[in-house]
Amino acid sequence: MKSIIVLIGLIAASFLGFGQNYKTEIGVVGGFDTDYALARMEGDRFTGFGWSAGFSVQHNLKKRFSLNYKIMYNQSKLEYWSGWWNEVVFESKKCIVIPILARWTFGQKKLKLTTDVGLQNLIWFYKDELDYYNVLTIGLGGTYSINEQTKIFMEGRLGHYYWYYFEPDTYDTNAQILVGVTYGLGQKK
Repeated sequence: MKSIIVLIGLIAASFLGFGQNYKTEIGVVGGFDTDYALARMEGDRFTGFGWSAGFSVQHNLKKRFSLNYKIMYNQSKLEYWSGWWNEVVFESKKCIVIPILARWTFGQKKLKLTTDVGLQNLIWFYKDELDYYNVLTIGLGGTYSINEQTKIFMEGRLGHYYWYYFEPDTYDTNAQILVGVTYGLGQKK
């Protein structure tokens, strides 16, 4: 019930605030992320810390509502602990991260707050094979307008992993902190 009240409050606040000025915004993004997973049956777990970098595109559909896309390269160092073998293994994780998010923007003219929800796709390069994951993700962030077309932004996101066929994958979570710069293109609204 608390989640519904918070969601209604955020949506209401988005209608009271100011929105985006340009139809499309492109940018560069980078940041840090962490992964944590725990397999219930096997007792396996892993933790990972790494970085991401890439490009972003935001298509502003309404004054406060937009679709936000990114394509990022991610590299992490994983510490994997196996319950079966009782050993610790260190591995490197490399993947392509493609979040597709619905974003609500609200706030002042220069400083705006954002909240987003969506699906993040991961294409994980693991040894000689590819794995595909879906991550349901939510986030909060903010943007600051440097000038009429250029903004800097920072966002934090939390996600829960799902396999490619959408069955929940035990207790896998992902957290990201991203910063970037965007530039407005196209017709001014």
